[in-house]
Amino acid sequence: MTELYTHFIHQTSHELANLLLATLDAERLEQVQYADQEAKAILRQVGQQAMRLVFATLAERVTAEAQAEGFTVERRPSIRVDTLFGAIEIESPYVWRTGEGHRPVKERLKVSHATRTPAVERALADFGAEESFAQASVRFAEHYGFCVGASTVGRVVTSVAREAAEYLAEKLTAAEVEYERARAGRHGVAELLAELDGCEIRTVQCQTIRDGATQKIISRMRELEWREVRVGLAGRLGSATRTYVARLGSYAEIGRDLFRAAIIEGLSPATKVIGVADGGQGLREELALQFPRLQFILDKSHVVGHLYETAEALAYDGRRREQWVTRKVAQLSAGGVKKVLRELRRKAQSCERAGRLRAYLERFQDALCYDRFKAAGYPVGSGEVESAHRYIPQKRLKIAGASWKAETVNQMLALRLIRANGWWAEFWQQRQAQFLAA
Repeated sequence: MTELYTHFIHQTSHELANLLLATLDAERLEQVQYADQEAKAILRQVGQQAMRLVFATLAERVTAEAQAEGFTVERRPSIRVDTLFGAIEIESPYVWRTGEGHRPVKERLKVSHATRTPAVERALADFGAEESFAQASVRFAEHYGFCVGASTVGRVVTSVAREAAEYLAEKLTAAEVEYERARAGRHGVAELLAELDGCEIRTVQCQTIRDGATQKIISRMRELEWREVRVGLAGRLGSATRTYVARLGSYAEIGRDLFRAAIIEGLSPATKVIGVADGGQGLREELALQFPRLQFILDKSHVVGHLYETAEALAYDGRRREQWVTRKVAQLSAGGVKKVLRELRRKAQSCERAGRLRAYLERFQDALCYDRFKAAGYPVGSGEVESAHRYIPQKRLKIAGASWKAETVNQMLALRLIRANGWWAEFWQQRQAQFLAA
């Protein structure tokens, strides 16, 4: 807040305080705890009136400037502008002189009918990035005192999400450009953690079938499909800070994003990357492609799950099953993978599931020494990225009844990622700078 407002704030705050004190019941002084609620309602009305005067004054000014240049006001339609204090109405004159017409308010102030100020758009995006558009509409009305319909919230959030996707792509690309520019002399961290996992999001594809001759709509079709959204994180071991990436796309695409996230976290050519993930086909290979100095760790809980399934297939039950699984986990953790593989080879002769587990473990022989990994301070489970699934894609994109067009999934993910990564304020500052520079 600039010094220009200091005297006004001081004077007005005293006047408002005296007004609020005058309304207190002398016998019920505890009502003071509701004074902030009353002050908020008063200040909202003050703000709304002030915004109406500010916009109207500037509208008159740019109209007068046009008139001074020889334009004549032909008509004075009213337009609505949504401000953070509520909707206001101002005139937006159309001016004319021979051969040309203008709308000074639209051209100079960049304000047209149903314009929402950037502060309103930010508030709508704030709610709409977290909840359904219908619920975001309700929450906005509760906090700001006027209604914006759910469909409008959806349009605003979708538009902001597109900008968020552009911002995110530019930020990750800039990190990689800087990395390549300074690769030879880059001093990064000694070790970094990287995790990668996937979850299913319901997508929808809509199709309208029309009559070839009349173009009348014959039918509309909606095809639902569950598709995998992949989430990754990179961060320093022992640090609570993480840089997250997520997208509906291939391992190659998310792997590239994860590499860029690792750069932001301090990756250098000499950095050892500890990659923790499950045994999804192609997942380890993509991590190894992006991080040549990779120590892959197969998520321990997934191994335990496979062992329990195999124990059931071997008809072990109760205590015998528990003991067998516990023994195998201990053997693998201590580096005895060869011994476990030999046992599974024998059991595979009569149990197909044991053969599949053997092939699975054989692929990850160097990723199962959990005792050694824990001694080095490395995590042996991918629970951190699995938790990230819940609060990045699933919390918003997997709410009850939700289905998404495939092309909008990554845009909404970008909106949630810039918040998870702590880039929310920077995104809005950049958006403001671009608006003012246009």
